Amino acid sequence: MAAVAKSFATRGTRLVNFARPHLETFWGHAKRELGPPTDFGAVQREAQALFAKAPTFANTPVRRAAQNTLIAIEIAMWFYVGEVIGKRQLIAYPTK
Repeated sequence: MAAVAKSFATRGTRLVNFARPHLETFWGHAKRELGPPTDFGAVQREAQALFAKAPTFANTPVRRAAQNTLIAIEIAMWFYVGEVIGKRQLIAYPTK
């Protein structure tokens, strides 16, 4: 029994030593990427640039508008397919 406990202890120590640098890198990225924005000036500049491009929406060619419409429909259909897969049935949610 003591040999089994010692084996688990050494394997656990090796696992912790292996995982620690990977977890530190992961948490560093997670804190930076998943946190709220801290540079609100950049957010404001990006929003202003987006709104400055808004009048060009009327100048979009018909072909590009049709492509954008098809892309939006595809995204919506994938949402509905995912919902059907999640429900595991084609009909609406069961009623009581």
